[in-house]
Amino acid sequence: MIPSSVSLKNYIGVLSGGEAFFPLKNSLLTGSYAVSVAIAVSLFVVVLDHKFRSKQTLGLGLSFMLPWILPAPFIAIGLIIAFATLSVFISGFTPLESFWIHPVGYATVSIPLPIRFLRAAFGSLDPSQAEAARSLGATPLFRFVRVTLPAVLPVIVLIGGLQLNGLLSEYAISAFLFNVNNELLSIALFDGARSSDLKAAAINLIYMTILMSFSFVVISLVDRFGLGAGNIRPKRNAAHAKLPIVVGNCRKMA
Repeated sequence: MIPSSVSLKNYIGVLSGGEAFFPLKNSLLTGSYAVSVAIAVSLFVVVLDHKFRSKQTLGLGLSFMLPWILPAPFIAIGLIIAFATLSVFISGFTPLESFWIHPVGYATVSIPLPIRFLRAAFGSLDPSQAEAARSLGATPLFRFVRVTLPAVLPVIVLIGGLQLNGLLSEYAISAFLFNVNNELLSIALFDGARSSDLKAAAINLIYMTILMSFSFVVISLVDRFGLGAGNIRPKRNAAHAKLPIVVGNCRKMA
């Protein structure tokens, strides 16, 4: 059933922190946690492979590509079996009934894309920059934070924004891992679509409007700070002006 109109009262009811706000808040938190973990794991795997380049690191990277091969329901069922077995050894805690089962599932299916993009980003880095910083005495951590990370940051922003945008409406993992402690937006949309209540239908329209608005904001920010940042070429004079600062910092680290 489709309501004839949606009033400001409906928006206030969703955004005021009441019962209708919980699915939206839970989806934002779950997606943010999952994307953060996926990017952190991807950075670790890609940096390891980029630095050592062995069959072992290559195999490790390929193992994280399995979620692209396995169907999402298969992954969800695997997590259910794994955590059901794990809960036997954890006294008083059942992971399947907690908030954190959804971030784990989301992070699992989100890892392959960051690894693929970050591997391409690391492959296009200019090795002379890291070599110059090392010759000036910079530590590996300093080189990563001040040289490598800023170069791949646009890719991280791009992947993080797009994946968070996609996870807000993800349904397969959400349905299989559903529990009362973490009702997500996609489940609320499905329940509202099957309801004959006009209030539920109005809330559904509010959810979809918020999703579209959020998607527009995320895509705009990603284009500005992700793709757009990668296309901006600094002026030669500006680059030369920053060179003494980097050199000075490297000497301090030495």
